[in-house]
Amino acid sequence: MDRVKLVFFMLYIFLYQLAFSSSSPHLCPKDQALALLQFKHMFSINPDASYACFDHTGIQSYPRTLSWNKSTNCCSWDGVHCDETTGQVIVLDLPLAANFKASDQFGLSLGPHNFELLLKNLTQLRELDLDHVDISSTIPQNLSSHLTTLRLSDTQLRRVLPERVFHLSNLELLDLIDNPHLTVSFPTTNWNSSASLIYLGLSDVNITGGIPESFGHLTSLQLLYMRNTNLSGPILTPIWNLTNIESLVLSVNHLEGSISHFSIFEKLKWLSLGNNNFDGQLELLSFNRSWTQLEF
Repeated sequence: MDRVKLVFFMLYIFLYQLAFSSSSPHLCPKDQALALLQFKHMFSINPDASYACFDHTGIQSYPRTLSWNKSTNCCSWDGVHCDETTGQVIVLDLPLAANFKASDQFGLSLGPHNFELLLKNLTQLRELDLDHVDISSTIPQNLSSHLTTLRLSDTQLRRVLPERVFHLSNLELLDLIDNPHLTVSFPTTNWNSSASLIYLGLSDVNITGGIPESFGHLTSLQLLYMRNTNLSGPILTPIWNLTNIESLVLSVNHLEGSISHFSIFEKLKWLSLGNNNFDGQLELLSFNRSWTQLEF
């Protein structure tokens, strides 16, 4: 009888410990917490600038890294989200973490090598949002292969965009808008992200080499923004294969051809073609269709 009681007691202790451990939040790995703290000290923050502006969701910005300190679990820090099972950092969300002054100075800036150092330890990162952070360097090669979202608009990116970015197989959103010193050349082979990519924002960057055939394999693409990118000549065949496109912005380039071709996009609701060399009648596109935005 005593043996049976002992067995039940041990079973109770085991189940209690199991329940307690499963309900306890996982601590983020020490190397990732350290990398984030080093990241915090690598850039300069203007704490007053951020309160005057709003992020892309309409929420008022604030210097999120002020909550980061080594005495707390980094999974609880503002702008940091972790995998509930492993504790690995999977989201770094710092858009406008410290925003512009009236003098248009960046409120938050990184040194040229600090971006790469940050990403070195965040190997499981799925979402990275550093919109408007002054990075002033190129995108490093050591991006997490798990990335689904990469937001680096208006970050002073420079030099050539690594082709690896287009081959991130889980990538759904790539936003590099407003980086005039960034040169982008599309891969000529099929992109590993071709089946997953939904949003591609490349307005106000320098695109070289035109649009290759591989572009036509972006079968999931719904939003494409390539305003003011130095594109020239006729719209090439690959563009017409983007059958799921809903928003297309190609204004302020040197493109030519008939605008009637754009009528093949059955799902298109937003079209901007201004300041190009297109010909044809805009009315042909307006026939039997409602538009959210139509600019020619």
